[in-house]
Amino acid sequence: MNWKVFLQNVSKGIIEEGELEEKFRKDTSDYLGFPGATKEEILQAEKRLGCSLPPSYKDFLRNSNGFKQLNHFVWDIYPVQKIDWFGNLDPDFVKTTLKDPIKIKDENYFVYGKEQDPMYVRYEYCQHSLALSAWGDVAIVLLNPEVRFQEEWEAWMYASWIPGANRYRSFEELMIEEYQNFWRIINHEEEDFLEL
Repeated sequence: MNWKVFLQNVSKGIIEEGELEEKFRKDTSDYLGFPGATKEEILQAEKRLGCSLPPSYKDFLRNSNGFKQLNHFVWDIYPVQKIDWFGNLDPDFVKTTLKDPIKIKDENYFVYGKEQDPMYVRYEYCQHSLALSAWGDVAIVLLNPEVRFQEEWEAWMYASWIPGANRYRSFEELMIEEYQNFWRIINHEEEDFLEL
């Protein structure tokens, strides 16, 4: 993944389509990213959190320590200094989701791509997931260390208006697919978008 090229393309697409959130418009830059995090900054975050961050997310951070806006719903992707466990950042939400846990079978949960049903979410994973963004348009990006694909962690784009979450096998996969969702909406392909 060439993060620099990808993030430049995201920036260009959002700005040229006039979809940049109001709060970012005062910045005259044509790039929505930031200087990359240093090795020391990433190591400090890993020490603070007590874990080793997944490789695709670390690659992203080395190229841009945070990002302003990915699509219509996800913005304020945090710099590494602000990421924290979701249970710490939004304990009320986590408490609410844990009230009535529903048992999801593996054959329903471990489905990704267009065949995935977003309602099959194991909410018990929320408390121990890592929050990578602020709540955008009632949407947030999470990394779930409870489900791993080698060194990668499952990534969620959770939103109140989805009956669950769009789940991906890595942070990189989430970023690519959720940016493609931006273009589906721009091109009025809502049906495809809702099927993801």
